[in-house]
Parts: sequence; structure tokens; C-alpha cells
Amino acid sequence: MHYSYKGHTKSDIDLQPIHEFDLSTASLHDSQADPSKDGDTAIYRELKGYAVVPLGAEGVPDLTIEKTYQNRPLKERQKLRNKTIAGIRSVGERPHAAMKRVFKSGEHALKHFI
Repeated sequence: MHYSYKGHTKSDIDLQPIHEFDLSTASLHDSQADPSKDGDTAIYRELKGYAVVPLGAEGVPDLTIEKTYQNRPLKERQKLRNKTIAGIRSVGERPHAAMKRVFKSGEHALKHFI
């Protein structure tokens, strides 16, 4: 039995609907979830893990936000890249904000065990 899950979504930046949704256990690393297909324009992910190569379709650019490590701050070029990616990702976060608002912050109650 898993106690925590996370969702992986694929959405259109222009129209903002969610096209695909995948639910996995929280133990699955983001680099192992691959909703990309040939013909996609880019992959936007949360954070680039240390020495982890994310899965992805051939030829699809990986625009993952880079993170800092202890005593290793990001360079100016990396900060600018992260800011650009964050601006694009914010549009894709709007459907999640709407779901959170409609479903009251994702609160739910488990009433029956199967």
C-alpha cells in the first residue's frame, strides 16, 4: 500500500487544457516519468536532480529548472534560464490552480476500504 501519490500532467501552453494525466507513487523520481512523445515541443520539469538524466523523446528539448547545491550557487546564465522557464511553466500551472480551487485544496476523505 502506498500512502502518497503524485500526478504527472501534459498540457498545451497555448490553450491550457490538460491532455494527459498519469498518477504514480511518490517514490517514483520525476526523471523516470516520461509523458513526452515525438512531436512535442519541449519538456518542462520541476528540478534537475544531481547526475540524473531524465527520460524523454528524441529531439524534444528538456527545459528543466536547474537547482543550486550547497556552496555552489547558480551562474547568471542559469538564473536567467530558470526565470525564462518559470515564466512559461506558470501558464501550465493555471489548470492545477483551478482544480485546487474547485476541489478545495485537494482535501479528500477516504470513506471505504476495498
